[in-house]
Amino acid sequence: GHDFDKLGVDSDGIYFGFNILAPGSSTLVSSNQLFYASRTALESCQTATYTDWTGLTNPDGSIAQAITPARQDSDAGGVEYLINSYPAGACQLTLWTLTSGGTLSNTSVPTQCYSPPTNAKQKGSSALIGTGDCSLTQASYVNGLLTVDMPGAYDWGDG
Repeated sequence: GHDFDKLGVDSDGIYFGFNILAPGSSTLVSSNQLFYASRTALESCQTATYTDWTGLTNPDGSIAQAITPARQDSDAGGVEYLINSYPAGACQLTLWTLTSGGTLSNTSVPTQCYSPPTNAKQKGSSALIGTGDCSLTQASYVNGLLTVDMPGAYDWGDG
């Protein structure tokens, strides 16, 4: 199976990534896959070829999970940005760049430390709601700024 399907688009291409789950598991990520296809070919209903990558890793060698292509509404100079967090928390993100020439590379970007959110209380029940991990939910690149959305824990100081 697979999970965390992510779609990105820029003026050059359509980008699609997902986690590959271990056989028989609904949660254990064993690998990943990323696809790129020409936007022009797809939008004009031409036969489109694609490039794909499997088994991408973070700079520390761990499996890159939920690689999120950025939606790019402004020109990034022939580069598609993709990014992923560490689902169990960390103090870094992995930033990927895919050039119009097809070169994919990554680097570690230091960040404020983050951790998964705690399970949420439900009014009138002792059952808790599972809130997931720190996998990115979306990324966008606008006017030279790459932004991401990620669930996480934060101490608001209210107990």
